Amino acid sequence: MVDHHGSQCGYCTPGFVMALFALYKSDKPATRESVQENLVGNLCRCTGYESIIEAAMQCCANRQADQFSLNENIVKEQLKQILKNQPFAEISTNKQHYFLPSTLEQALDWRASYPEAIVINGATDTAIRQNKTWEFLPQLLDLSQLNELKTIERRNNLTYFGSGLLLSNSDCMPKKTCLNCCLCWMFLLRYKFVK
Repeated sequence: MVDHHGSQCGYCTPGFVMALFALYKSDKPATRESVQENLVGNLCRCTGYESIIEAAMQCCANRQADQFSLNENIVKEQLKQILKNQPFAEISTNKQHYFLPSTLEQALDWRASYPEAIVINGATDTAIRQNKTWEFLPQLLDLSQLNELKTIERRNNLTYFGSGLLLSNSDCMPKKTCLNCCLCWMFLLRYKFVK
């Protein structure tokens, strides 16, 4: 990233680096398309993507064993155990509360207890509000772990997109669905031009 000037303000850099690390550790060939696919969901507001793509292409061209390769199976098991043992996350201080439910029921219960909470799912815009304007957000309800919101359904010749759907999850995209159509539809839904 540094060699290709892929970072300016640095706010988005950790997300890009982790996405590129996932590609580096995968067995996918590092083509322009696979790099772009791996970067879906990471937004950069100042650098532009060309330098980030170039950094990824160079990095993945020389994949080698590293310290993570030696313990890969152990780390995978540890991560699976964390998921099993922690069905949700709640972090609270005297001034701020963050809740990451794993079920819709937990989300609704917490929302009832904290009706003023800002509901997030990815939250790039909310993170910018905190980072750039120093806005204090006392209550956050993060819906990013709710599988019920990550679906696409076809009913009565209409397509319904869950509000937590990741466009990078091509497994749930209907066959022959144009990505531009999906993005347009999601925009229309978001701004309530359609119901």
